[in-house]
Amino acid sequence: VLLSMTMAEPFDPISLAVWHHDGTEWLPFPANAEIVLWPYTGITDTPFEMADRCLLVGGDRATPTKIGTRMDRGWLAYVNRDLVFVKWSDHKPDAVYPDRGASAQCYSSPNFVELETLGPLVSLEPGESTEHQEFWRLHRISPDIPPADVPDLLSLDKGPAGWDM
Repeated sequence: VLLSMTMAEPFDPISLAVWHHDGTEWLPFPANAEIVLWPYTGITDTPFEMADRCLLVGGDRATPTKIGTRMDRGWLAYVNRDLVFVKWSDHKPDAVYPDRGASAQCYSSPNFVELETLGPLVSLEPGESTEHQEFWRLHRISPDIPPADVPDLLSLDKGPAGWDM
């Protein structure tokens, strides 16, 4: 997905992938990462589990939850039974991002889930543009594979560099 936008006010390019609520979102986080919780995310409702330096956010919940971090590992995923949707995007370490630097975000509600990637904040003059690029892949896996094995099985940390595009 390639987005090109033109706007006169400072903004952050954003891309959403919206899915059915009965899967699990995977939000990988780097070492020493800040994890950002939105104000409506309750601590007592256990909004996530952890596996292999990933936050696993279940979609079938009674109240909305939003969580984010730096996208240093480059990917987000959504797992639903035997399907894994993965999206990759670059995080520019020297750039300024909104939401305390959370360039990767997951939102979960009773009705749907969102995988969000954000580009750095930019200020554009009329007629200027910016891009926020993502690469998407859909994989079919055995439903018997333990969730913690999915990132290694699909080589997610290697990114889309070896794909035929």
